[in-house]
Amino acid sequence: MRKAMRYWILHCLANQLEGKAALTVVFSHVEQNLGPHFSQREKADVPSGGIETWKNDVQQERRNMIKDRYLVNRNDGIWEITDAGRALLKRYTEPPKTGIDLNDIG
Repeated sequence: MRKAMRYWILHCLANQLEGKAALTVVFSHVEQNLGPHFSQREKADVPSGGIETWKNDVQQERRNMIKDRYLVNRNDGIWEITDAGRALLKRYTEPPKTGIDLNDIG
């Protein structure tokens, strides 16, 4: 599911002014588009509590995307897409579907 999250994170940022958004905006976009497909595990809080697993997964995917140079490494709470992130997003003509496509992004 994280690869599908990658698509929706990029999609969210690419459609924001200057390719930037706060975490809450990213969470809302991912939940709106993937929420119906979340498993019970993803809906449950992480074992340490305080945050739903899917939100934790989004934040972990952010770290992977920074490493892959699809997002700018910022420390001010704003997420920002890079040119490489925009190029990756353009490779996909439509959003991933449930099933195999969910793991086939980047």
